[in-house]
Amino acid sequence: MADPSNRRVFYRQPMYLRINLRVSGVRAPVPATLVDLSGGGGMVTARTILKPQAAVEFDLPREGQPHLRLPGKVRKVSYSASDRSFKYAVEFETVDHETQEALLRFIIDEQRRTISVARRGIFGHSMGGHGALVTALRNPSRWQSVSAFSPISNPAAVPWGKKAFGNYLGADAATWQQWDASVLMRRKAYPGHIL
Repeated sequence: MADPSNRRVFYRQPMYLRINLRVSGVRAPVPATLVDLSGGGGMVTARTILKPQAAVEFDLPREGQPHLRLPGKVRKVSYSASDRSFKYAVEFETVDHETQEALLRFIIDEQRRTISVARRGIFGHSMGGHGALVTALRNPSRWQSVSAFSPISNPAAVPWGKKAFGNYLGADAATWQQWDASVLMRRKAYPGHIL
C-alpha cells in the first residue's frame, strides 16, 4: 500500500463502474459495481457476501491502455436491505509506485472528464472563507459561484491581519490590498453567485 503520509493517496472520485471482483478462494469472479475510488482503496457493491479481510482484486479499464490491476482486502462490510446488496470498503495492498501513479492519473482524468467547468464553485469557512473569496475575486472566470461561511473580513485593516500580511507579503501595505477580499469587492463586484 502507498505511504499514508503521501496526501495524494486521498484523491477520490465517485463513479459507477461495473467490474468483476476476483476473490481469493472463489472460483468465478463476483459481478460488482465500483462506486467510489481513491488512491488508497475503493467502495464496491455486490449481491454476494464476502468476509472481512478477504483478499480481492479487480481490473480498472483505461482507454487506450492496459487494464490497471488493483489488489486489496475487504476492510468493512455493510448490508443494504432495501436493494439487497452488500457494500465493501476495499483497501489496496501491495500496490507498487508505478501502479499508484497510474491510479492517481486515472482519478484525475476521471475528475476532468466528469466535473463540469460551467458548474465549478469554491467555498471555505473562516480564514478559508476569506481565501475562497480572494481566489474567486482574483479569478472570476474560473468559478461560477463562491461561498464563504463566517469569513474573516478586511484583514489589511486590523492588527492581526497587518501582522500576518506583513510576515507573508512584506511591509508594503499596498501589496496587501490585492489579498484582502473586502478591498477586492470594493474595486469590482464578483460577477457570479455569492453565498
